[in-house]
Amino acid sequence: MFASMAIIAVCTCALARTCAAQAILLSDGGSFKLFNGQDTSAWTQIGNANWQIRREELVANQGVGMLLGRFPFAEFDFQIDYWVAQGSQVSLFIHCTTPGVINRDTAYQVNLSDVPIDGYGAGSLVGALMAPPVATANQWNHLALKSRQDKLTIVLNGTVIADKLIAQRFPSGPMVISFAGGELSIKGISAIIPGRW
Repeated sequence: MFASMAIIAVCTCALARTCAAQAILLSDGGSFKLFNGQDTSAWTQIGNANWQIRREELVANQGVGMLLGRFPFAEFDFQIDYWVAQGSQVSLFIHCTTPGVINRDTAYQVNLSDVPIDGYGAGSLVGALMAPPVATANQWNHLALKSRQDKLTIVLNGTVIADKLIAQRFPSGPMVISFAGGELSIKGISAIIPGRW
């Protein structure tokens, strides 16, 4: 009766005294927000980046840190709208197989900014696929990812970077937003999970 639904409660506790729960209701193929403009309860903060919410945007402009997603993903449709200043260093890691150790040896890394990572520019799958030039600095950008049956599709600002690229090394895991300097604003993160959770 309820096979097509899953309820996930995300709790964040402060000083072991308060706990705020955010319930996310999913149905097969349903879309849900990983950032709702109000809080970061879908993520765990790592490092000293100064993540804060301004005008319903998630912003960082100091320090170095990561946002580790609380949900593991195998197959998904993922979209993020973000703004980065020129010279910023921002990446998205997906299928993080070892959440305690996040790098290109434990996850797929997508460069989100104009600063190349070992020669891999914006939209590139670092260490695996080099993207054509795509402008990202000082503007709003839209990244869409799709993972299906060990195949990965990446589209940045309408430019198809990868189309069903075979990606079998890292089968599943949470996502991570990595900030290593500059200025980053995020105004939307959403995902669709095909089939059951």
